[in-house]
Amino acid sequence: SPACSQQWYQRRVRVVTVRSTNPGIQTTLTQNGLNFAKTIALEILNKKLQNLDLPREEGEAHVPVLGRIEWDVYDGVVQNIKFPISSIQIEPGQGFYIAVQGIAADIEMRWHYRRADWPHISGSGKLSIDLATTSIEIRLGVSDVAGKPSLIVQSVVIDIGHLSIHDSGGASWLYNLFIDVLKGLITRDIEKAIEGVIRNEIDNNLNKLLSNIPVNQNIANIAELELGLSSSPLFGSGYATFPELGEFVLLPNRASPYAPPPFQGIVSSSYMLELSISPYLLDTASWAFFTAGYMQGTIKADQVPANSPVQFNTSSWSPFLPALYQKYPNYLMQVTLKADAVPTATFSASGVTVTGTGEIDIFVVLANKEVVPAFTLGVTLSATGTASVSGQKISGKLMYLSDSFYLKASYIGPFNPANIETLLKFALSGVVIPYLNNYLAPGFTIPLIDGVEVIDPVISYNNGFIELSTNLNYVA
Repeated sequence: SPACSQQWYQRRVRVVTVRSTNPGIQTTLTQNGLNFAKTIALEILNKKLQNLDLPREEGEAHVPVLGRIEWDVYDGVVQNIKFPISSIQIEPGQGFYIAVQGIAADIEMRWHYRRADWPHISGSGKLSIDLATTSIEIRLGVSDVAGKPSLIVQSVVIDIGHLSIHDSGGASWLYNLFIDVLKGLITRDIEKAIEGVIRNEIDNNLNKLLSNIPVNQNIANIAELELGLSSSPLFGSGYATFPELGEFVLLPNRASPYAPPPFQGIVSSSYMLELSISPYLLDTASWAFFTAGYMQGTIKADQVPANSPVQFNTSSWSPFLPALYQKYPNYLMQVTLKADAVPTATFSASGVTVTGTGEIDIFVVLANKEVVPAFTLGVTLSATGTASVSGQKISGKLMYLSDSFYLKASYIGPFNPANIETLLKFALSGVVIPYLNNYLAPGFTIPLIDGVEVIDPVISYNNGFIELSTNLNYVA
């Protein structure tokens, strides 16, 4: 693998706005990221060009003394090709421009001649060819194929700067008579062979890697996260940004009613890749799980840890709510919590805040196992959130922040919900938040090609988006 884990210590930032259809996520390759991608691509290309076979060529020529001869060159092989100087640039609004200069290589091939008329004099020899000061220019565009980027070869220009042919063994005096013809043919064959390898590697192998980017990810068999392109890539000065849907769809195929808002992501010269995440991603996730009925649950007495200071029985609650114990002395209890609306997320420089509203229904379990209602509370819950990277996945975690309660219905008489606030906070922080975190923990896979991994990722929080800044490494 190339040494691609270099550090860039100066962080210069500028802001890029994705236009057209608003994305839920946008992925940006900076100039450092483009250099990384170029290095990997040229290493792969260089390997493919080693021992490159050239086609057989044949023809006729008229030479003094012998007259008309038939000749052919064959077993041509390009070896020891080197790419000493290379660069990649963004052509704003167009795509990628890759330049390779100072290319050198060794070429070996055999040649044979035969006099066309009787007597059929013949001979053969070996050619050693030096290729130098050669350059390659490649221009690439990007199209959308099934939501994944696909490279389009717009042009390949190869300039053979110097070609020196030496004959070893054979009628060199004869070969020298039509060396100009051979130079032209060999030059053309080298150009065609190299261009063919370049186009094949891009059209088939590189695009095959791009086609395997995980843009549709199953989440707990409840929803699917769609990360396909939402609009065409944006090519700016020194960066390429790929807008992605970044939305959860309820399985089998039900989209949320939300529309992604416009947002801005940071493009940094310090890192290879910037992944910007809009709150739209989290909002559609909330909608999918709420709609599927996963934002509700019941806590029974036997689910409360034995060492908990508060147990789900009326005796434990009696100091805080005497009326409950008086009506139902020493009975077990159970609590049902449910969201009554889709929670919403807010991203700011101080972090992520998730706010939701719902109901808490308190029940008493009678001796005959009948479950009867005791009271219902309305609740507004706020939680802070953090994002983290583990391996190739981004996941989230919520932490209890605050709440407020009000009495919606009571079957034990009126009371002030503040009297049981401590008990309710326990239920929310000790049960509800861990329940939600259970679904956030698996996270989603960062959409990269096979073999590319993130290194030294940094997450920052901004007004309207979360930013993952990272360098990359390639594991062949």
